[in-house]
Amino acid sequence: MKRRSFFSLLIVGLVVLLLTNISGCSWLGRLSLSTPQTTPAAAMFVPKQAPVMVSMLVNPNQIDSLGQVVPRGERRKVRAELNKLKTSLLANTGLDYRRDIQPWIGAKLH
Repeated sequence: MKRRSFFSLLIVGLVVLLLTNISGCSWLGRLSLSTPQTTPAAAMFVPKQAPVMVSMLVNPNQIDSLGQVVPRGERRKVRAELNKLKTSLLANTGLDYRRDIQPWIGAKLH
């Protein structure tokens, strides 16, 4: 192989690697811009002395659809676990999800 063809092949390979890296970085940049917000905007209204704050960054009405992701044989178990989670989150608060929380969610999530 001639020296000239070796260097031109090497340069072409380096240019391809450089373009691949540039496109990968731009894709990661766009991906990081579209990631969901990790700190809820309403957290600014919670006092710093509050012992606990729970925030869901998803529509609570769509939690049941998570059961569709698991295999059919385990759906009943997942549905039972989700129902247990719903009742245990509000167990000692005296709140009812449908009466006290759902009206506050707003039309944006429905």
